[in-house]
Amino acid sequence: MSVCDILNNQSSWGYSCDLNSSTPSIKGPSFAPNFLLLHLVFVIGLFGFWLLSNTIQKKPLKKIITGRKRIDAERIAFAMLIAFIFYSIGLSAELIISNSNNIPLAIKYQGFSLDWGLLLVLAVLLVPIQAGLEEIIFRGYLLHALSLLINNRVFLALSTASIFSVVHLSNPEPWNYGIGPYLLAIFMMGLFMSTITLIDGGMELAMGLHIANNLWVHLVVGLENSVINTPSLFLITTSNIQYESIFLPSLIQFSIMFVVFSLKYKWFNFSKSNKSISSASLI
Repeated sequence: MSVCDILNNQSSWGYSCDLNSSTPSIKGPSFAPNFLLLHLVFVIGLFGFWLLSNTIQKKPLKKIITGRKRIDAERIAFAMLIAFIFYSIGLSAELIISNSNNIPLAIKYQGFSLDWGLLLVLAVLLVPIQAGLEEIIFRGYLLHALSLLINNRVFLALSTASIFSVVHLSNPEPWNYGIGPYLLAIFMMGLFMSTITLIDGGMELAMGLHIANNLWVHLVVGLENSVINTPSLFLITTSNIQYESIFLPSLIQFSIMFVVFSLKYKWFNFSKSNKSISSASLI
């Protein structure tokens, strides 16, 4: 807000700020200042959350994040890899089908730019903090709190996914592309991440998926009307998202991911030597 006030009064370096929207937006020659300042909110938020959790509740972030002895970075990296593979396959299939059948593309290629390179550096540094904090709140702190009321996995998965969806109504995307389909997409993703968190005994996999999803949106395939506009390589140009383009692809994608994760981490192997961490250790 302070930077916006300065820019609007001085018109510095060709930048200006729109204070009429729900989220202040800096516009100008580069997307970087807006991206940086909006993500600094999450840097401050993570520090504040860590400070209050340690001083008031005497509960370190590690215990909120995982039931393991340490945070498993390999799980985060593996989930990111799997997400990027699925997203790449989906994008490639859409481009191939559209080109082979002469179907007008719902996305347009914008190409690489110097600003994209700058955003790449900022995104790699800041998006893990932003996505990580959201996961700590929804799949960690909130899940822990709700388990004190009703310690039931189905209730915990559905309730955290529902709250996760409703919170995203503050973004401009649902109002520009359809509230119903947008909420369905967010709910299905939230439900999947809550489910794997409960089964795996930690939120590392959910963190990896969330980080990969946000990096993909910022850098590879973005929306014209987004809460944070970036010079992504591709831009979705359609003005309306349909239910059928959300439900079935998401169901197939998350089902395959579930199988991959369950095989990789032996969720349903009940032998003593390979028994996975119980969700009770997280809650």
